[in-house]
Amino acid sequence: MNDEELQSHLVKVMSEAKKAVDEANKALERADAYFMDQKLSPDDLIAYVKLNGGPDALRDLDRQIEQKMNEIKAEAQTIIDQAFEDTSAKTPRKKFRSLI
Repeated sequence: MNDEELQSHLVKVMSEAKKAVDEANKALERADAYFMDQKLSPDDLIAYVKLNGGPDALRDLDRQIEQKMNEIKAEAQTIIDQAFEDTSAKTPRKKFRSLI
């Protein structure tokens, strides 16, 4: 892979990574909009969980949030890995020439 192909590949990977980050940001914005529409703040949610579910429910909520963030990171990494695989599979190999 020459420098031009590598640069093109890196641009493609960065574009895919940016798309994944943008999608995650849009999901966060939708969640924020939902809470605003429902007149709920993150502090209200935490207070509700503490009152109605106790510390186990709050730990469960934290675990679910962490799990969702890990899923988003894994999906972004998969997109990046696939972008690298796509270009490496298409790289032509040089044929050996017989010198005799």
